Amino acid sequence: MITLLAAYAYVTRVSELAGGNMETYLDLVPQAIIPTPPAKPFAHVVCYVVYGDNEVYYEGVKVSILSFFSQIAVQQRPLVAVLSPKPNFFADWQHQADLDFVHLDLSNSLMAQWVKDDYHYRTKTLGLAYIIRSLLGSHWVSASSKFLFFDSDTYFERSPLPLYEAITPKQVVMYKQEPKIFAHKKYRNYVNGLANQTIYYEHQGQQKTYQLPPNAQMYSSLIMGVMPHCLEQLIEISELMYPMRSLTNARTVEQFAFVEMMRQHYHVSTGEAYVKHYSRRRQKQFVQSQLAIFWQQVAHQPVNQQIQAMKQLRFQRPWYLTLKQAIGRIFHPETIR
Repeated sequence: MITLLAAYAYVTRVSELAGGNMETYLDLVPQAIIPTPPAKPFAHVVCYVVYGDNEVYYEGVKVSILSFFSQIAVQQRPLVAVLSPKPNFFADWQHQADLDFVHLDLSNSLMAQWVKDDYHYRTKTLGLAYIIRSLLGSHWVSASSKFLFFDSDTYFERSPLPLYEAITPKQVVMYKQEPKIFAHKKYRNYVNGLANQTIYYEHQGQQKTYQLPPNAQMYSSLIMGVMPHCLEQLIEISELMYPMRSLTNARTVEQFAFVEMMRQHYHVSTGEAYVKHYSRRRQKQFVQSQLAIFWQQVAHQPVNQQIQAMKQLRFQRPWYLTLKQAIGRIFHPETIR
């Protein structure tokens, strides 16, 4: 078991070498104390950050976890860590057999501190940092543990455990590559706002700079796989989002800042082969209709029975429904939003 001091020394070595005070940047992620640490720190953690009033997203977190566990053996299950403002929603999972589960409370004050500019996607990155710091400081994990974050609308049809193998001291994991910034018109707001200029932001009380490189490429953050030594970068990413957001007004600043910062320190690998999602509107509507039936049947069953039932859940729309909806769009085109 590593000591708290040793863990922080490992996590903040870059800060200390620069003569900085680690608490300067850790102020954004105050440590939550989690009681009763295990006898041995967990090597693997699967993480989710969920907020807001729509319980569909909270149900999505449970579905993603059940789907993850449906593809692996009981003895392979990682620690599950969820950050949310609704502990009661996950109360029935707190003391389940064969489920190591930690819920961290996302308070209103913490949320307000993280989204001062109303850009709530920053909560993903800072939420992951908050989970890492809290688990590390409470001795639930060690400095060599590996963390996988997933969005709530994800599911699995094969074992995602190789994603942990892809996380190393020199490599982080994201979902997939997307087009290059200068090559696709949908990213013109990045080109117009960031190209050919130096961007300034503050980190650890020092002024830092960023310039958009000519080979800049978007990545999806549906997956974020890191180790505890990435904690400082996660917080610096959140600080880089402020000027990026103000200059581009882009919703995807969170994932772009992540890859732009991480590629300066690590190789960025992709894990799209191991996870699927239902984020597109029509597929999401179909899945939610299936989940309504699923929860009616298993809501009060033990987690292990829910995992078995998850194996029967259909996430893909039947071909005839997909065809019917495609034909419908021909005669009733949707308004471009």
